Amino acid sequence: MKKLALFFFAAFISLNTYAQEMLGIANSNYAGISGMHLNPSTIVDSRLKLDINLLSGGISFDNDYLYVPKSKLTFFGFKNIANRIGEKDADGNKQYLEYDTTSNKNITFASTLKGPSVAFAVKDNYFAIHTAVRGVISIKDLHYAVAKFAYEDDGLHYKPQQDKTYDSGPLRIGAMYWGELGLTYGREIYNKKQDYFKGAITIKRLYGYNAAYVYGQNINFRIIEDTISSVSTDSSKSVIYQVSADVQYGHSYYENKDTIAPIASPTYDDLITGHGWGFDIGFAYEYRPDYEKGTYDMDGKTLGNPEVNKYKLRIGASVLDIGSIKFKGDHTDDFNIGNQSSQWIGWDSINTINLMDFDTTISNYFYGNPTQSRTGNSFTMALPTAVSVQVDYKAWENIYINSTWVHGFNHNGPGVSRASIISLSPRYEKTWWEVSVPLSMYEYDVFRVGLSLRLASFIIGSDKIGSLMGLSDLGGMDFYMALKFSIAGSRIRDRDGDGVSDKRD
Repeated sequence: MKKLALFFFAAFISLNTYAQEMLGIANSNYAGISGMHLNPSTIVDSRLKLDINLLSGGISFDNDYLYVPKSKLTFFGFKNIANRIGEKDADGNKQYLEYDTTSNKNITFASTLKGPSVAFAVKDNYFAIHTAVRGVISIKDLHYAVAKFAYEDDGLHYKPQQDKTYDSGPLRIGAMYWGELGLTYGREIYNKKQDYFKGAITIKRLYGYNAAYVYGQNINFRIIEDTISSVSTDSSKSVIYQVSADVQYGHSYYENKDTIAPIASPTYDDLITGHGWGFDIGFAYEYRPDYEKGTYDMDGKTLGNPEVNKYKLRIGASVLDIGSIKFKGDHTDDFNIGNQSSQWIGWDSINTINLMDFDTTISNYFYGNPTQSRTGNSFTMALPTAVSVQVDYKAWENIYINSTWVHGFNHNGPGVSRASIISLSPRYEKTWWEVSVPLSMYEYDVFRVGLSLRLASFIIGSDKIGSLMGLSDLGGMDFYMALKFSIAGSRIRDRDGDGVSDKRD
């Protein structure tokens, strides 16, 4: 049975994708490359003088509509969680529940795979080069009635919501996979006793693999059910979908339009259908009341000690993923349905075999013409732009309390969106190991508990492990890990302690 309106197909033509926040490690003084996605200035005056990423990545899902209550979860119950999702209990009740049935819903899929990357310093200049494959599927402001139709077993035949007119307002759905090659440069901007200020910028060349979007305004819809008789005198209930919409949608996907399958042997032009540029900018201020303890004298100069964390309070601010990717070519199509109304009989029984079939079907319904809705073979997708503020407070020796705020922007047009979060993360940090427990609110509303561990240069964690441990409701899951080769910074060697380096001795 069709459970979602076909307008939302574009979000799902490619499998799960979005860059994790990785709250458990991103704000560490030993994060290095693993913190650049949140603030590129993290590499400046880092405790690491060399950080080489061998392989790292993660995958995440979150939503503010459905959840499994923590009362039904068990400690480390992998099998318990898997068995409950989508299943019913002995009384026939679904084991995943709804947060509420009145507000619009948000869903975010996210994954990142970071390849060979390196961060290093040359005197007072800090550099990083990174490679990554990223993706985002985001659904913002999905009307609660649509989510409810998808949730109920009856789908569009769910009677309590039928025969009512709904105004969905703006709807933003985006799905995009892309690769990026980035170059970061940072340095200290101001350093005077207890006040320290640093900044960095990342420039990224982007290569778009595939994308799809739906951007709608002034969408009104109504579902009614009627009995339709056939020539054989049999009758059945059929859904009639009445809709008025001002919608743009598009997709760039290397599908063979003559079949239902992707191209068997795609060329470079089939795989890379878009190009663009992106930017991250970040700054951080550190309050260093005991700045003398972070310095030492050597060879007649006063130098910063790279072995110690010098601040009592650090405040960072960043703007992330500024930019876009333009998709164009034979496998790219853009469509516009401008303030059109239609009534579709048998909506729940519509079947299309590929994207071309879907596009012509939609155009026929609205215009009575299979090609009139198509406007071109290119569109531009915005990156998941966000602003972030990070506050890191040194409470005791090796114990830090961090609060991070990330606010994703909603684009007025094609694009993918970043989830908004606010978090509080206590951590215990030493050179060779570290543990952090991030507590966060997804879309400022849904509570999550995480756990992250670092042993030398190996990192493993989750920002939502609480549900696995029975500590919080299950409404999302994620996992990230990193395998790196890192060298911690150290003082210039002076074995006899005379203030003259071994090299000069």
